[in-house]
This record gives sequence, C-alpha cells and structure tokens, in this order.
Amino acid sequence: MEFHKIAVLGTGNMGRAITDGMLSSGMLQPGELVLADLQTDRLQSYEEMGCAVTADSVHACQQGDVWILGVKPQVLPALLENLRPYCAGKLVISIAAGVSIDTIESALPMCSVVRVMPNTPLMVGKGVSARCYGARVDEAQRAFAEKIFSCAGSVLWCGEELLNPITALTSSSVAYFARLIADMCTWAEQNGFQAFDKAAVVQWVCDTAAGTAALITDRKMDPADLVRAVASPGGTTQRALDVFDERDLSGLVLEAMDACLRRADELSGNA
Repeated sequence: MEFHKIAVLGTGNMGRAITDGMLSSGMLQPGELVLADLQTDRLQSYEEMGCAVTADSVHACQQGDVWILGVKPQVLPALLENLRPYCAGKLVISIAAGVSIDTIESALPMCSVVRVMPNTPLMVGKGVSARCYGARVDEAQRAFAEKIFSCAGSVLWCGEELLNPITALTSSSVAYFARLIADMCTWAEQNGFQAFDKAAVVQWVCDTAAGTAALITDRKMDPADLVRAVASPGGTTQRALDVFDERDLSGLVLEAMDACLRRADELSGNA
C-alpha cells in the first residue's frame, strides 16, 4: 500500500512534534502533508514551507489517505462522527489518551487503526512512543506508522492493555524527572549558587542526568550497579541515599506510579 498524503488533525505540541519529525527527517516533503487546526496562526510557518493548511478537519481528511488524530480526547467523538463518511480504506493513527481502538473502529468502520502513546520529548526528537494495532492493520501500515514516530525518537510495541501502564512509565514520568531536577536546582540556589545564572545551574543538573542515562544505556550498566559504583560506604553519596531510604523514596515512587496508573484507568473507563 502506498501512502500519498498525511492529514494531521490538531497541531498542538504533539501534532507539531510529529509533523516536524517527518519533515526534518526527509520522510515526507511539505506537499505530502495537510494540517488542520482551528488555531490557524499555528499553521503559518507550515504553509510557508509548502504544506497544505486548513481550519477544516473534514476537508483535510478528504485529501489524506493517512489521518493522524492529534485533537483533545473530549472533542474526538464529534470529529469521528463527521469523518465517518470518508474513512473507508484509511490508516487512522490516534494519539488521543484514553480513547480505545474499539471506540475508533466503531465510529470509523472499514479503516485501519493504530493507537500511539507518545511522550513530550518527542518535541526534541528524543521521544518514546508506544503503539498498538487494530485487527485490520496490515504489515505495510504497521511499518509506516513506526516510521512516522521513529523520526522523533524510539518506538515500542505493546498490547493495548499496557498503554495505561506505559503512561506512568514513559509519559507522565517526564514530569517526575523534571520535578527532581527543579528541586535540585532550588537546593543549589539555597546553598551558595546564587551568583550563577539559573540557566547554567539547570544545565549542569541536566547534563548530569543525561550523563547518568548514558552510562546506563551506552555502557549497559544496571541502574542498581551504578548506584553502588557511585556510593562509597560511609561517603557523601551514601549519606544522601540513607535519607532516601529513611523516607522510603522507593516506596513513594512506586505509590506515585500506582496513582498515575489508577487515574489513567479512570480516564479510560477501565476503573
């Protein structure tokens, strides 16, 4: 199956990240994209590149043989109803949180549905996107969907029942890491770093976080082994880890991720 034009519905952060990944990688030329958003000011730069733009999602989908649904979940039911007459034979890729494949397939019969849970680092080409497929998706469609998201990071497959746990693990967790970085920078401001530009302090902490991740991934170190390698018995790092243990940081992290999963289930109607 050949894919001639992609319609991207909704150009918020995720919609723009997906579009930018396809364009910057050379996967698609601007003329192969049509972008739809009610906030047409978001579309000006894409129009200048040569993409087709419109405020009318139905008009965009009439032109595209692949639809990427990047609109908010609460507006999706009405949109799907409007798109129903044009859905036969289309590849529909949804990034709408909490909206199941069955729901989309029921609203859009005779289309192939891929559901994807991307995360915010997609915006800088470092995303993790979990995807699952409806029954009508063939191998060519699977490969094409994977190609779209691999333009802006790594892609993994999972069953749909794991998309909510993936939310806790790779999507909401962006905020967990950012919260820790923010707290460390606050501590720095309180302990003699006021003379330094705040952006520089943030950069130091972020570089340390990135270096830690690189040790784990590039050197294939087990995270627990890296903890032990840095924490000498009786040393400064171990004293900090002792506080984590006293306050049961590990238990708190697990509890927080459980709470995230429960909320994802509630929003999906699974609770």
